[in-house]
Amino acid sequence: MSERAAIRSGLLLALLALAAGCGGEDHGKEGEAHAGPAEGEDGGDHVKLAPAALKEADLQVARPGPGILEIALEFPGEVMADPDRVAHLTPRAAGIVLEVHARQGAKVKAGEGLAVIESADLGEAKIEFLAASRAQELARFDHDREKTVSENTQRLLDLLAGEPTPEQARVASAEIVVGEDKARLLTAYANLCLARRSREREEDLFRRKITSESEVLAARTALDQAEAEYSAAREAVAFTHPAKLLDAERALKIAEATLKTNERRLHLLGVPEAEVAGIGAEPDERIARYSLRTPIAGVVVEKHIALGESHDTATGVFVVMDLSVVQARFSVPPGDLARVRKGQRARVRVDGGATPREGAVEFLGAVADERTRMVEARVPLPNPDGDLRPGLFATVRVVVEEAAPALALPVEAVLRLENRDVVFVREGEGEFEARPVRVGRRDERTVEILDGLKPEDEVVVKNAFVLKAELGKEAGGHGH
Repeated sequence: MSERAAIRSGLLLALLALAAGCGGEDHGKEGEAHAGPAEGEDGGDHVKLAPAALKEADLQVARPGPGILEIALEFPGEVMADPDRVAHLTPRAAGIVLEVHARQGAKVKAGEGLAVIESADLGEAKIEFLAASRAQELARFDHDREKTVSENTQRLLDLLAGEPTPEQARVASAEIVVGEDKARLLTAYANLCLARRSREREEDLFRRKITSESEVLAARTALDQAEAEYSAAREAVAFTHPAKLLDAERALKIAEATLKTNERRLHLLGVPEAEVAGIGAEPDERIARYSLRTPIAGVVVEKHIALGESHDTATGVFVVMDLSVVQARFSVPPGDLARVRKGQRARVRVDGGATPREGAVEFLGAVADERTRMVEARVPLPNPDGDLRPGLFATVRVVVEEAAPALALPVEAVLRLENRDVVFVREGEGEFEARPVRVGRRDERTVEILDGLKPEDEVVVKNAFVLKAELGKEAGGHGH
């Protein structure tokens, strides 16, 4: 007989004796009617519920069986923002604040403008870029013109190399644009052709003894002179135009490099690639203004900017955090380092009523803190509702091992009753026994049963506290 049952029996005998001393048989029956719950053969207490009470209790019964236990270590920690999801916004060009669009706590989209700043440095850089752009256009025009002239000159030289008649050369070169060198070449070529005909004529006349040798010699000299002039003209033209084209190519490359340098300066001052092409269309009053844009979507958690303030490139004015994913940071003492590993599952409970989150250890520091000798670890956590706020304290439960007990029950099935672990076993319709059990390992959901139950026992695994409360009411009633 249990200690509790013995106390109840003593109280019952005392009530019966009191009733007998008052000389009333009915008093004895009344005391018997208030007797407490019966003691079971195995020492457990019994509870019986009426059908209506049983329905209202909504009990759920299951048999104990094999289970999975998660052996875990718990560490105190805190919620922190993911360092890779934090943007510190600093002006790219020093200037005066003209507009502020974002407030602290505001949700912003990636690329959204948070403020407008007017910068003299940016204005000058844009003006220099426009000048370099114009110079590049002119250099390209000159290059294209010289290229065309050079190609046409080579066409003319190739034409004349075929030794057409002057009239044929004039007609064939009518559409070839070369410039003043065209007239020079055609004239030298026409003189050469004329000198050849003159020599041939004088030599023919000399053979027929119509003219003198001196006239033949003069014609030959004139031909030599014409050939020399034509050859000199060809060489000059063939050399000059490639050289001019080379100079034009060099000037174009310099102009392109200068433009690229000015464009890179604009990028350094915060002008994105998409906006560079539209600089020439900007009105004069906006050429020195730019929008300070956030590179990520998130929440503005810090704001250090106001209208009219002057800010340089070393001043942080906004901090934007993407809190859709945060991290639980905790420290692992040296004694637990052998059991904690990257990739292990973790469950994080955060102060403030936020729903616990499931995650895995993603980061485990390579070095220990010099002061505490602990190693930092982090667990990324989804935070779609934003209720996991950086700075909140948390408890991180890291699963370091799994066990498979032969008999296990849900944690809520095991209750403490008079310093004992008990479960309620169904014995019949509405009848339950509070049976003592010996428990072993446990986790947040499952507890191992070492002794006191058999696999065929039907155990209350939901709302067992109702039976415990009923047992307490019965015991209290008989205490009176």
